[in-house]
Formats: sequence, structure tokens, C-alpha cells
Amino acid sequence: MSFEYKINKSGKIVSIEFNGRLMDRMEAVGINVEIEDLLAEGNQNYVIDLAGLEYMNSTGLNILLNLTNKAKESGGDVVIACVSPRIESLFTVTKLDSVFNIAKNKEEAMVKLVH
Repeated sequence: MSFEYKINKSGKIVSIEFNGRLMDRMEAVGINVEIEDLLAEGNQNYVIDLAGLEYMNSTGLNILLNLTNKAKESGGDVVIACVSPRIESLFTVTKLDSVFNIAKNKEEAMVKLVH
């Protein structure tokens, strides 16, 4: 399955669902452009739902790191939700589990952003 994503805005929080396999920079061009647009519009808080993500490599890590850094620079935050054991081990191996704000599910992620 190729990479797909869906963006939803609910009030001041943007939710982005990742689905499939994120492995190629060309697959990430669209989401990078949309994220830049969202940031330029003043959107600061994001929930990234990885429930449908089967696999991710450095391309996906770069997307998450860039979004996290830019959101924090603007006074917002990013919470990553529904991380599979496979993706969680990638975060652990790269030591990014200490950089990312991770929640068990979307509801917990929303609570972390509100507080």
C-alpha cells in the first residue's frame, strides 16, 4: 500500500492521519506542501494519527521532526498518537521517543494539546 494522508481541522487543532507505507521523498512532497501552508495560516497544534501507518523510514521521521520543530517555534505543539510497536521501535532506536510527544490514542493526544 502506498502512502496516503488525510488532514482535518477541528477548532485550533489540526489532525493528520498517515496511512500505508511512507518510504519515498516523492510521496512526501504533497504533505510537506500542505503542512507548510497550514503553518503559514497560523495553525500551531497538531495531532498525528499513525494508526494506519504500516512502515516509515527517515522520510517520515523528517516530516514529523520538521513539523514538531516548526509548531514549537510558533508556540504550538505536535502529539503523535496510535503508534504501532514497529514505529515505536523506530522512535526508540533513533532516540526520537524523547523528542516526540506520544499519546496512546487520539483522545489522549487532544487532552495533551489542550493542557
